[in-house]
Amino acid sequence: MPRSLILTPMHVVFSCLAMFALAVLALAILSLDHQPLIQVDRQPPESGIASLKQILDSSDLINTPTKPERTLIATEKELNAVANYLLRRTLGDGAAHVALRYGTARLTVSIPLPLNPIGSFANIRLWLHEENGLPIIGRLTIGRLTIEPEYAAWMLNMIIKHSPFTQSYGLAGKRIKSLRITPGSIFLTYSGNHHPIPDHRTIADATNNELLSIYQKKLVEITRQPDLKQRISLSALLQPLAQFARSRSNQGHPIDENRALLLILNEYINGTALGRLLPSPIDAPAPARHTVLLNGRSDLAQHFIASATMAATGHDTLANLIGLYKETSDANNGSGFSFTDLTANQAGLRFGKMAVNSTADARKLQDVVGQSPHESVYMPDIRSLPENLNSTEFERRFGGTNTPAYQQLMQEIQHRIAACPLYNRRMNEQSIDR
Repeated sequence: MPRSLILTPMHVVFSCLAMFALAVLALAILSLDHQPLIQVDRQPPESGIASLKQILDSSDLINTPTKPERTLIATEKELNAVANYLLRRTLGDGAAHVALRYGTARLTVSIPLPLNPIGSFANIRLWLHEENGLPIIGRLTIGRLTIEPEYAAWMLNMIIKHSPFTQSYGLAGKRIKSLRITPGSIFLTYSGNHHPIPDHRTIADATNNELLSIYQKKLVEITRQPDLKQRISLSALLQPLAQFARSRSNQGHPIDENRALLLILNEYINGTALGRLLPSPIDAPAPARHTVLLNGRSDLAQHFIASATMAATGHDTLANLIGLYKETSDANNGSGFSFTDLTANQAGLRFGKMAVNSTADARKLQDVVGQSPHESVYMPDIRSLPENLNSTEFERRFGGTNTPAYQQLMQEIQHRIAACPLYNRRMNEQSIDR
């Protein structure tokens, strides 16, 4: 008579683990391929940045005309350049291809993986359909696995939710009015946003007129001081404004105070017409005009505050792309590629993120900046950083923006920024010698 099989808890655990391992192996076999669906097209990254700028310009997103709706136009070639740029910037390698047909767009991505016997490439295809004038997620394939549209849409939302583009994606979804896909081009109509710095909430909701008016009046008071010189350090404005924000944050919300501070300061330094952003004009006199400098340069002050304001209003990714596009464009046609400008952009992004990251960080920024007149608290040393590089010299020294040489210098810039007292948490916890 056969002995009956007795399953102990340990047997059950090992059986479940074995079944799970087999399921993962089966999924890997079905998901991975030995060859890519598309080959890598080694276009220079600058072409992707330029294409993105071209797409944004098609709807005048950067210049923001005052019209309720805008139509963004993108060609298949531009979409391919942008898709490949974003893929390589995010993952470091891979290839992407966008194909447009009547009513349908198909995105194909091939991502190289470490050599292994199962498959060295992840090949992904996603279909987007035009349905009643609106975009609808179609099916998704990963290798030989097919995922139905409803599950594909859920997966895409989860991926974007944990990506740097989550705020932009959520904002865009609410504003899309219609989509038309034709062979060679897409036409996306969306509701306009009347301010040049996109926000994840409307400016009226995030920062009301009364609060902006309070900071405008404070800026007037600071700039009209009789002993203030014509050319002033950025800290000559930031320090007293941060002190003012800190005093108000005892009863108010420090994040809202910081956002209002940056919006007003950006208007003053970069000439943003803030009156166009709000339902009613600010009831405050104009501040006295001064040339604001950072490290002795007005352009660095402009870069820093513009990036800080974009980060504080939820668009640091766009600020990154626009800043990099400007420098690569300057390398080809203008004053030359400048790592000092990029440093000001990156430091500004760090400043703006910290200003609104949390109540604790918002107050810490007010304390540290309010206690020190020194720019080195929030802006690193830029000595020895290359600038004024034309395209030939930039290519000779760095070979593009995805090369180890370029990435090494960008890491050095990030290390310098992280060492600033404002961003260095260890130094934040100590008293800073002013």
